[in-house]
Amino acid sequence: LRFAATTAVFGQPEIKLGIIPGYGGTERLVRLIGLARATEYLLTGEHIPAERAHALGLVNRVCDPASLLNETLAFCSLIERMPPLAVTSILRCTHGAHPFDGYLEAHEFGKLCSSHDFKEGMKAFLEKRQPNFRGC
Repeated sequence: LRFAATTAVFGQPEIKLGIIPGYGGTERLVRLIGLARATEYLLTGEHIPAERAHALGLVNRVCDPASLLNETLAFCSLIERMPPLAVTSILRCTHGAHPFDGYLEAHEFGKLCSSHDFKEGMKAFLEKRQPNFRGC
């Protein structure tokens, strides 16, 4: 479950550096918001404001920054009052329903880390200029 402040901004900007999100970022985003929408955000590196993230299903609730902690704690308190065995079973079922092996993403991430485009993307970012990607 994910709660966000109205001021939160999400994104996977790695493509702008010539690389892909690592550590499950691509696979998790597809699982959370669907293939077409995830592909759009992964290919463009576009930012996702909190309200849009909520509409996409990326976050469960959006709260005013001043009340974020209290609303999150109130939700936790609600769950705490539920039957523990049922809560545990639901979490096992829902979290086990989408296994993530990470092999493909780790393989691709490793390839890209040694590419010219990644080095150029990082250099351009640090120099605050547009990158010149060559596809190698």
